Amino acid sequence: LTVRPLVLGPDNVPVIADERQAERDVPLAVLSVMTHGRGPQAPAILESLASALRTIDPDSAAVFVQFVDSCLADPQAKRMWRELMTAIQYFWRHPLAEQVREEGREQGLEQGRIQDRQEMTLRILEWRGIPVSDAVRERVLACTDLGRLEVWAQRAVHAAEATELFTGE
Repeated sequence: LTVRPLVLGPDNVPVIADERQAERDVPLAVLSVMTHGRGPQAPAILESLASALRTIDPDSAAVFVQFVDSCLADPQAKRMWRELMTAIQYFWRHPLAEQVREEGREQGLEQGRIQDRQEMTLRILEWRGIPVSDAVRERVLACTDLGRLEVWAQRAVHAAEATELFTGE
């Protein structure tokens, strides 16, 4: 029994930075991204593969998208890859896409809750005719702690002055 390992690396995998060449051999273009997907040539290689993925069946493209995303070690290349994939529908059919969507949704909901509490606190004071200084407004709008904002909103209901929001802090 003789074992002959096959090793792929930058020395024996071509740089595929041309869309037509990537379209002719998409699996080789994937290997090109894996071996050369960092440094100054990365954008051209990633763009050529992204273009080539549009020419193959969606299921195969989705597998390649997921595979490339998991193999890119360079953060800048990975960010660029994900930006390119937002324009390609295949990406959105995979678990990675669901994870990215869910993280974005949660982040958006959290930001929305924070903004709502900030505005609610200031509105309560304004509805009650209590003047709100720029310093108080800035402090409320700078706060991103939902628990603290909730306390401030409750205090706004009974406060005689806007600065009473921060009593004991």
